[in-house]
Amino acid sequence: MLHRCLRSKLVNPNNIVQANKFVILTSNLIDAFFQPGPGSAGKTFLLFVSGPNGTSRNLTSLPANAPTGCPLGNEQGVEVTFRCKGTASSPDSGSGSTAPSAATISGCRVDREDDGSFTLSVLGRGIREGSTLTVGGVTPKKIKLRDQDQLDHTFTRITVRKKFCENLPGPIVVTDPSGISSTPMMCSARCSN
Repeated sequence: MLHRCLRSKLVNPNNIVQANKFVILTSNLIDAFFQPGPGSAGKTFLLFVSGPNGTSRNLTSLPANAPTGCPLGNEQGVEVTFRCKGTASSPDSGSGSTAPSAATISGCRVDREDDGSFTLSVLGRGIREGSTLTVGGVTPKKIKLRDQDQLDHTFTRITVRKKFCENLPGPIVVTDPSGISSTPMMCSARCSN
């Protein structure tokens, strides 16, 4: 049986949240649904998957006698985390606004241009002006926000050129100007010749 759980970054056994549902998408990609509850607001959790062959790696620090160059996080050097939204400001707190929420990434696609170059399109919601993006932990060379939502002035698409193909497949993260990052989305698209 496959066990799915979130563990607090402090690895407190009282802060483990089991996934409600999960789907195995590929041999290295799982889609899991968690409901941490209001007591988890503002906390960051590490994600682990356990099965018959052991528990996935997600290092926050290197163990003693670790080989030189061993990356933190998983084998690709990505710390797999989930951050619960903090509580929003209440209208009577004086600010009259709520805390900004992270962008949501819903998909990705690689297209080949007529000149032979590749373009990555990242689809989502709530992408703010000034947001940055990483693919496999690396910031691509050219990033453009596209398709502005006229209701809230956020964007629903980012196009990326140059310095991303070598990091696919890999996790995509969008970080807004205030430093709030989206939940990483594993993009399985590839730049094929």
